[in-house]
Amino acid sequence: MIDTIGVWFDKKSVNSNLLCNQQINEIDKNTGEITFKGNIENLRVYQKPNGTSLIGSLTKFYFGNNLAQLSREDIKLALEKLSDLSHLQLNEAHIYRLDFGANLKLKNNVTEYYSCLGNLQYYKKTPFANKESILYTTTAKTLEFYDKLKEMRKKKAPIPEYFEGRN
Repeated sequence: MIDTIGVWFDKKSVNSNLLCNQQINEIDKNTGEITFKGNIENLRVYQKPNGTSLIGSLTKFYFGNNLAQLSREDIKLALEKLSDLSHLQLNEAHIYRLDFGANLKLKNNVTEYYSCLGNLQYYKKTPFANKESILYTTTAKTLEFYDKLKEMRKKKAPIPEYFEGRN
């Protein structure tokens, strides 16, 4: 399933009235150019003089949580919603980030399976945060294994009833 999406629009911008929490992100000391950031729902918007970037969880944007899975039809509808809210045509965007994810329902706690995950050719394996997640990286790709419900609890995000008490 698609989760995070990052798109770039050359020489396009989002009307600042459409953004929540708009603020100056940075000022280039050499050119004086200002980058603004804001949000359209959960998606972060960065507006630079040469274009605009939108990035965030498409699943959370469309369903309100990132545990649901987007079907092909859901992806189409989510992108149409994003286009409607941003007033930008997504067929003009360049995709610079696309994350695929899956929720695996497990019998035991997630961390009990980490010892089964060995090395992966061409990837660097790194355990993180007291072995609560494992990251495999190359220069262009990343694979990450972690307990999504634990992450949601930390962020105080609502957990759908169906997932309560599960691994």
